[in-house]
Amino acid sequence: MLYYNEKGKITGETRDGIFKKSVKEKNIYRNLDAWGISLSILEDLQKNSIEQIELLDKKNKTLYKATVSLYYELGHEVWHKPYEPQQVLSRCHFTREVIK
Repeated sequence: MLYYNEKGKITGETRDGIFKKSVKEKNIYRNLDAWGISLSILEDLQKNSIEQIELLDKKNKTLYKATVSLYYELGHEVWHKPYEPQQVLSRCHFTREVIK
């Protein structure tokens, strides 16, 4: 399943029971050192029993892994209108894997 933002751009997909999304340094909430995911996507993942999240930073060759539960337990909501509300989770809560 593909997920789109309010402008119709693909923002992620579920594959093999995992939500996968490509990210770039410009996407990080710098003051929070956190990655954000739309609350509507997190709600849909939870509804469809998808727990695993993988964020791929191709430039820095890093795969960040977390869970929907962690986003809700340790993250917090931010909302920068006109964009959708997001739940952000500090990068310190992700496991990281260097990719080749």
